[in-house]
Amino acid sequence: MKRTITALLVAMTTTATAIAQEKFLTLEEAVLSSHLRPATRSISWQGGSDNFTHVEGNTLVSENASTGEKRELLTTADLGRLLGVPLPGFPRHSWLDDRLLVLHYQGKEYRVDVTTGQLVATITPPPGAANLTYSHAARRYAYTLGNNLYYMDEAGNTAQVTRDEDKNIVNGQAVSRHEFGIDDGIFWSPDGQRLAFYRKDESQVATFPLFDVTTGTTRLIKYPKAGGESERVSLGVHDLASGNTSFLDVDDFGSDQ
Repeated sequence: MKRTITALLVAMTTTATAIAQEKFLTLEEAVLSSHLRPATRSISWQGGSDNFTHVEGNTLVSENASTGEKRELLTTADLGRLLGVPLPGFPRHSWLDDRLLVLHYQGKEYRVDVTTGQLVATITPPPGAANLTYSHAARRYAYTLGNNLYYMDEAGNTAQVTRDEDKNIVNGQAVSRHEFGIDDGIFWSPDGQRLAFYRKDESQVATFPLFDVTTGTTRLIKYPKAGGESERVSLGVHDLASGNTSFLDVDDFGSDQ
């Protein structure tokens, strides 16, 4: 509850600040500008601790939710020296625990121990891998390549979970157009022995042309229009030890719900 209240207060403060900073925008700025975005802060809980982290300028700061005490952890310059690459800003990040910071940059995952300031691991996913999801218990990564699901250990050994060749069958990705709070399609069990994933069948969903104004090109996507057919979603569970995959019987309200 304390975490929820703290996050809500930060969001309300950020929103109020944005509203207060009124500015007249031209049509070109509102539609075409790539620099127009809310002045919000990306906030993450630091593992299981009472501290949350956010970036101030070029510095990652840890702040205690109870006392408000702040502590600087890493600067962008420090991080660039550790990774051996120039960084234009602080990259996307998360926490494995209150000590290990996980960063994603240019297709690689880096782990930094913020207590020692040392780079402890560099993970290189296969080219084209997406939806990377890590299990601390299994010490493995699950990911998607195209429409299929895979996993690999920290040494880079890989295993393929699904083998669907039909492009209308999508495994391991978010379903329902990312609505209803759905943002993920891969779920590790707490012990890391099983891997659950969404499987969606879009064969009955209408095709929709999506025009990209920045390139002048059109690509076709599957988009369920009102009154039309929806994707059929199922939930698979893969057992790593046996290599078997089972699909749960969860269509009490129909296959399209």
